[in-house]
Amino acid sequence: MNLIVSNDYDDQKIEYKIPFRADADKVIDADGRTVCEIANNCSAEEAIRTAKLLASSVSSLEMLSKVGSLLHELAKDEENYKHGQEDEDKSNCLICKIDSYINGVLK
Repeated sequence: MNLIVSNDYDDQKIEYKIPFRADADKVIDADGRTVCEIANNCSAEEAIRTAKLLASSVSSLEMLSKVGSLLHELAKDEENYKHGQEDEDKSNCLICKIDSYINGVLK
């Protein structure tokens, strides 16, 4: 499967507007402009699944961020809660892993 990014993407002056949505084998922005599309050498079902996945990415990241915030709220009063502290073990902190993932995707 190949992902083809719209030629408009190369033009730094164009900003795609969220929300994105799946439209057949492509993802379009709020103004109906093509953000990317799936090449013809994959099945229609695969193209639709990939377009839906890409189109839902913003809401998925928002949901994941809310999960991290909820974990923080539930655990912040616990005696052994170390998130954000200097002696925190970031490799074992689910909140840090969520934040790191979101920041990695958005940068």
